[in-house]
Amino acid sequence: RPPSMLLALLHLFQAALGLCPGTAGGQGDPHLYGAHGGHTDFRGRENTFFNVVSHQKMSANVKTKDGEFRLHGATINGSWMVEFHLVVQTTAGLLHWTYDAARISPASLLGFSHGTCGGVPFKLTGARLGNLRRDGPLQRRACGDVVLQANHSSVKVLMPPYWAVTVAPKATPDYFHRSDRISGPEVRLDLLIALLLPERSLIVAPHGLIGQTFDGSDVGVDGAVDPKPQPGEHVTTKAMAEGSIEGVWQDYVMPSPFATSFRFSRYGLTEAAPRNVTALTGRKFKFAPAASPTSATASHDGGTDEVTEASRRRLEESCSPPSPPPPSPPPPTPPPSTSPSPPPSTPPPV
Repeated sequence: RPPSMLLALLHLFQAALGLCPGTAGGQGDPHLYGAHGGHTDFRGRENTFFNVVSHQKMSANVKTKDGEFRLHGATINGSWMVEFHLVVQTTAGLLHWTYDAARISPASLLGFSHGTCGGVPFKLTGARLGNLRRDGPLQRRACGDVVLQANHSSVKVLMPPYWAVTVAPKATPDYFHRSDRISGPEVRLDLLIALLLPERSLIVAPHGLIGQTFDGSDVGVDGAVDPKPQPGEHVTTKAMAEGSIEGVWQDYVMPSPFATSFRFSRYGLTEAAPRNVTALTGRKFKFAPAASPTSATASHDGGTDEVTEASRRRLEESCSPPSPPPPSPPPPTPPPSTSPSPPPSTPPPV
């Protein structure tokens, strides 16, 4: 509780100065969104770990897994993020935490995750519907100065003074169209990553597929994206974030869930410069930060992704969320969707 109270006061001070945190994330099959509005697609590789955020005292990896599904009348051979692995240096020792989508039911999406704090194992389970108290030992866990909070599905990890990460499971390809899944994982993971301090105040600039976008440049960079599928097509996704990341995708491959070392690793460093945005080959555009947080929301092919707004509502310590920033100019309007209309039901809360 004390870290949350202190962070809330910090964010009130930040809001008064217009220094609110920025967010980035990854969602869907998978679409990555940077802190300054840039976006790209990243297929990944079957059963392979990739670093998404690397900083001086934390490192986060995801595993991607292939899957096939129907979308807008087309058949897509794509992929999903299915595991999230986090290692953090805390005041109580090392925190290792895992969220594995394979442990989650696609119907209920009731959360489950596990980890160790200073070598002591723990687990978190989702709070069932109707359970308004979410401060029990299975819903909230403090590991030194880091707090993990489980909701029905999602888990938010608060790592003051730098980061807050929200991981949320979703049915594939989405909750309303589970019958459109052909093969592969039944549940995927979406990520929302918030930086709680101004980017330019960081002595160690973060890196990783997503973390590098917190570069203090106020420049958005669009990378490679897969073409919009047309009815009747059989499409295999291929984009690997080319143009929007330093190096090549192979530079971010990790040998194991909690590995921290790779070409651009920031873990354990005391000083590191941000990426060189001018060297990136993707389309660049100026992002004008407002007095409210810089924001990069994630949208699925089938509509708005609810994890972003739901997660922000639960970020009590954060500033009030703004409207999403304008992305780079969109492609030509695609043909009308042939996806069936969603049934009159609502997905489980996150």
